[in-house]
Amino acid sequence: MSQALVTQIQTSLETLNMDELQKLSGIPEDVFNELRELGALDEFMSDGVTSVSTVVVFKKAARLRNSFQLDANSLALLIHFIGETQQLRNQIRRIYRTNPYL
Repeated sequence: MSQALVTQIQTSLETLNMDELQKLSGIPEDVFNELRELGALDEFMSDGVTSVSTVVVFKKAARLRNSFQLDANSLALLIHFIGETQQLRNQIRRIYRTNPYL
């Protein structure tokens, strides 16, 4: 997903529901529903909505799914680790902004 599209989405929306996330992610609906049943979306959803930054996680996962022909279980694990990595990067950036001499 291009940065321009992510920026456009961020300015027009702050949150997405599951249907919007599925459409923007590029993950087929049947696989997305299987991920939902597996609980892979739980850590990203709050009251049925998620932040726009979650789209990046799911777009990366969709590309890897297509490249490596991953099943839903593997994709669920991959989504978890991509999301966790993104959170850690954000924390490092915040810490660096507070103290750039670290």
